[in-house]
Amino acid sequence: MLIEEYKSFLKGNGLLPNTIQAYCLDVGQFLRYLTSTKVLVDSVTTHTVVHYFMLSGDSVRRQKRKLSALTSYFGFLVETDHMELNPAASIRRRKLNPTSPRFLKPENVDKVLQACTDIVRRVIISTFYLTGIRLEELRTCLLMDLDLKKRELKITGKGNKVRYVRFPTSLAELFTEYLDYRGGDCPYLFVTDQGEPFSRNQLEYMTQRLSKKTGIFVRPHILRHSFATEAINRGMSRYSVQRLLGHASVTTTEWYIHMEPDVEKDYDKAFN
Repeated sequence: MLIEEYKSFLKGNGLLPNTIQAYCLDVGQFLRYLTSTKVLVDSVTTHTVVHYFMLSGDSVRRQKRKLSALTSYFGFLVETDHMELNPAASIRRRKLNPTSPRFLKPENVDKVLQACTDIVRRVIISTFYLTGIRLEELRTCLLMDLDLKKRELKITGKGNKVRYVRFPTSLAELFTEYLDYRGGDCPYLFVTDQGEPFSRNQLEYMTQRLSKKTGIFVRPHILRHSFATEAINRGMSRYSVQRLLGHASVTTTEWYIHMEPDVEKDYDKAFN
C-alpha cells in the first residue's frame, strides 16, 4: 500500500538509500503477513504488530529495526490521512524480545530429525512439528484416531474438545513405517519399545536428549510454535492455524471442522 509514495517520503526526510531499501523490505514483509492473515492495513492495531513480532523469530537487533520501519510507515500513513493513529508508536523496543516465543527454523528441525536414530523418535518429532499438537494430545492419541487415507489425526484437546488435524504425505509415510515396526496391542498410537504408552516425562526426556545431541534447544511446545510460525510463513491464514492448533476461541467438533474445507485446503497448500 503506497510503497512508492512511502519511498519518496523517506527520501524527503533525508534517509540514506540503504536505509530506505531496508525499511521498504521490512514493510513489504509485514504487508505480506497482513495479506496471509487477511488483515487490512487500516485495521492494524498494536496487538497485530506485537503478534507479528512474536511469530517472527528475529533477533532483538532485527526486531528493533523492523519496529523502526513500521513506526515510520504508519507515521507516513497518518500524515497522509490514510490512518488516524500509529499502532506501532506505543510499542517499547525493550519489551519486544521477552514476548517472543521460541521456535525452530526448518533447517534446525531437519537437524533434529537427522539425530533421531529410530522410527519412534522420528515419527514423534515429525508429528509435533507437522501438526502443532500439544504434548498431552500426542501422548493420549489413540491408534484408532489415525486415518492414513484422509491424512488426518483425531485430537482430543483441552476440555475434551475434538478436532481433526491434517498431516502431509511425508508424515503419512513415516506413520506407515512406524505401524509396521510398532508391536503389541496397546490402544494408544505412540508406544514405547515395551508396548506401553509414553508418559509426559518420557517425551520431555526424549526432546532433552535430542537437545544435548544436536545443540539445538528442543521441546514439544517449541515444535508447536515452530509449526505455527512455518505455517503462517508458507501462506496459511491465521484462522486456519488457530483451528489446527485448537485454540480456545474456536469451537472444535467433528461436524464443525468438516464444514470448513478451507482449513484442509490451506494445510495442503502449505505442507504438500
